[in-house]
Amino acid sequence: MHMHHGGSDHSHPPPTLNRSFALAVVLNVLLVFGEGVGGLVSGSVALLADAGHNLSDVAGLILAWWAHWLRGKPHRGRWTYGWRSFTILAANVNGILLVVAIVGVSLESIRRLMVPTEILEVPVLVVALIAALLNFGTAKLLSHGHSDLNVRGAYLHMLADAVVSLAVVVGAIIIMLTEWLWLDAAISLAICVVLAFGTWGLLRESTTMLMHAAPREIDVDEVRNSLLSHALVSRVDDLHVWSVSTTDVLLTATLVCPELNGPNMWQQHDRLLHDLHAGLEHDFSIAHATLEITYASAVDDRQSRQSRQACPLNES
Repeated sequence: MHMHHGGSDHSHPPPTLNRSFALAVVLNVLLVFGEGVGGLVSGSVALLADAGHNLSDVAGLILAWWAHWLRGKPHRGRWTYGWRSFTILAANVNGILLVVAIVGVSLESIRRLMVPTEILEVPVLVVALIAALLNFGTAKLLSHGHSDLNVRGAYLHMLADAVVSLAVVVGAIIIMLTEWLWLDAAISLAICVVLAFGTWGLLRESTTMLMHAAPREIDVDEVRNSLLSHALVSRVDDLHVWSVSTTDVLLTATLVCPELNGPNMWQQHDRLLHDLHAGLEHDFSIAHATLEITYASAVDDRQSRQSRQACPLNES
């Protein structure tokens, strides 16, 4: 006899995040245009490079927004999990875009270290300050979605850009005071090193999700011990824990239980499943679990048949 139970899998993204993504895209399109014009006017290659970098941000934001919107679509046909897994793919692609941007800015910074270039500091200062404010504002819009890796990736992307723009502001001020033209490139290179560490974490986490590994915050052995702690569970087989999206964790397991008898057998089953699901949701935030219950006597019978089939001479 098998008992199955599953939680609801219809989760819808908050509409406020959809509005935040829309406003973030608009702000960053304006930022790309402003930095492009500012770079041409001031002769600053740094601003032009940052404009190109922010253009990749727009693509990343649109990708993250699309994934967040698809997550709320119902499943149909072959797509039995809906489009929720696209959020993991979007987070991974966003991390790859960050790597490309970091490599591009690092190469430009190294070139400017070897060949310092004069710039018009005031236009650079003004445009970079506006860029920092816009990026901080965009990061603030996405800051309430940290539980979603996809949204967190977009948030970190915007926050990183804000820090980069702020560093350009500081560099422009120091250059105005000291005429150290190399300082702008040195600051940009140092920031790229810092950003690389954060990007590595995003890529590592999203890649492990794509490989159906258990989330980092969930210890599979602890989950197994939690299931075994119930008095009616004697063994846990085929335990699988994985992420179907950047926010939804699924679990499947086969539980071996002793034979239940008596008029209240079904009530014991219901209570067992209720207690196990409540524990999984409370202790590990796993709201969707599929548990198969197999009686110990049925397992013994099956193993006995398999043994006889493997060694037919034993029957003679």
